[in-house]
Amino acid sequence: MAEQLGYRPNRVARQLRAGRRHAVGIVTALSVPNAANFLRSLATEVKRLGHQLEIMDGGLDPEIELEALRTMVEQQVDAIVLLGDRDPAWPGTDELEEVHGAGLPCIAVSVRCPRAQVPFITSDHVRMAELATEHLVAGNRTRIALVSEPDAATGPTALLGLRLRGYLKALQAAGLPPMARTLADVSRLSGESDGGLVSCVQTCDAIVASSDITALRVIRTAREQGVALPSNLAVVAIGESPLVELVSPRLSQVVQPHADYVHAISRILRDVLQDSHGWDGRSIVTEPRLIVRESSLNGSN
Repeated sequence: MAEQLGYRPNRVARQLRAGRRHAVGIVTALSVPNAANFLRSLATEVKRLGHQLEIMDGGLDPEIELEALRTMVEQQVDAIVLLGDRDPAWPGTDELEEVHGAGLPCIAVSVRCPRAQVPFITSDHVRMAELATEHLVAGNRTRIALVSEPDAATGPTALLGLRLRGYLKALQAAGLPPMARTLADVSRLSGESDGGLVSCVQTCDAIVASSDITALRVIRTAREQGVALPSNLAVVAIGESPLVELVSPRLSQVVQPHADYVHAISRILRDVLQDSHGWDGRSIVTEPRLIVRESSLNGSN
């Protein structure tokens, strides 16, 4: 496998013997909301550990991320952080494992690959959807749908599958029937070409949107169909783009505060910079937070 990928673990070992650079590399998408604030906070924490932060843009592209990972290895950084939610089928998983196994510590901030030994940090994606759904149930909403971007429901499904699980868990606890039981159902409700989202907006009284972008699409569709927000339709977004505060009504969100990720990364780095395998197979699962705004309030509130 290593030869097929054009990479040999013993090359990493040779580079490690060359001595430390006191640098931590991070591969992330610089285009995501709040990236600058997150990286500024992480750079401060890395500096406290006696290192500098070196950044490469993964561009939300699996192949670009993989190439960036290889570049970080060549640059002989002392640890690598791979930041961004991705499917366990990400093509760089095997190579990331080989790099870490060779003694160059890596940290993945992602949906975990079950067989991975790379230390990982993840949000509780089940709890994210559960929190959003519980909030809508508490507001006496009874026809609650989970929707996503159409591609998310038909492409890599690990993250959306976790959120579907949380949505179903909350509805079951409330004794309410779900509008979607499978990812295929989510795809149907989310679709644009067959009018799935239009029908969803017209027949549901609440929607859990799997991302901020999805929530904005829901609001646009509701306005086009003359559905009043939030009196006839409540919306909660899973995501943390600050742009949603500019939408009217302002969107309720389930977020993962960046400070939690920064703290978790720093905690693992303190150990793996001393012992590259000190966190093998271990995880930190961070707790999401619900922010209630006008989009999910009852009409009487």
